[in-house]
Amino acid sequence: MAEDGVAPSILGLIAREPELAAGMRGRVVFRFREDSSPLRVSFRPRTVIVEDGDLRKPDLVIAGRLPDIVRMATVPVLGGRLGGVPDPRQAAAARPSAASPAAASTSTATSPSPAR
Repeated sequence: MAEDGVAPSILGLIAREPELAAGMRGRVVFRFREDSSPLRVSFRPRTVIVEDGDLRKPDLVIAGRLPDIVRMATVPVLGGRLGGVPDPRQAAAARPSAASPAAASTSTATSPSPAR
C-alpha cells in the first residue's frame, strides 16, 4: 500500500455494491490531480483486486481531482445527476456523449485506444 494511496477507501466503496462489482470485467486506473498515488482496480470473474499503483494498458482511465472522482463514484450508478461512473459492460458507443452532463464534469473517464 502506498503512503499516499486511497486503495482502502475505494475498496470500501466497491464492497458496498458486491453484485455490481461481480458483473464487471476489466482493468480500471484512477489517476488523481493531487499528489496521491494512482489506483488500479481489476474486475475478474471471481475477484476484484484494488491496489495502489498504475497500469500501462488499462481498459478504462478515470482522471481528475480526488473529490470529483469520489463524488462520481458515489452517485447511484448510471442514474445520478452526473450519470455515475461509466459502465464498462456497455459498448463505447452506448456511453454518454461529449454533450452529456457527465462529460461536463471536471473529472474525465476515457477508454484508451484499442491498439495494444
